[in-house]
Amino acid sequence: MSKFNNTTTAGRKPDSVNMAGGVSYSRDNIKQEIATVVLNSMINGDSYYEKETDRLARVEALISNSDVSEFVAKAMIYTRNEVTYVQFLTIWLVS
Repeated sequence: MSKFNNTTTAGRKPDSVNMAGGVSYSRDNIKQEIATVVLNSMINGDSYYEKETDRLARVEALISNSDVSEFVAKAMIYTRNEVTYVQFLTIWLVS
């Protein structure tokens, strides 16, 4: 029916709680979480569900994992070259 429906999520039940308190699906791996934070976060103050300091702490915890250092480096390059609205984030990720 939809080209985006696939069998990998069929029958899967929500297994997490989002910041609004609703049921949600947890991400399968840390790389998905890093990509989501880097591409969807402006890091420019508090959001409705998350304080800026909490968001920065979450990003720091994610990128400090040595298993994903190469992925973080590639994400920084991609962000710097392709995603114009968050280029400043690359500088923050380096520091």
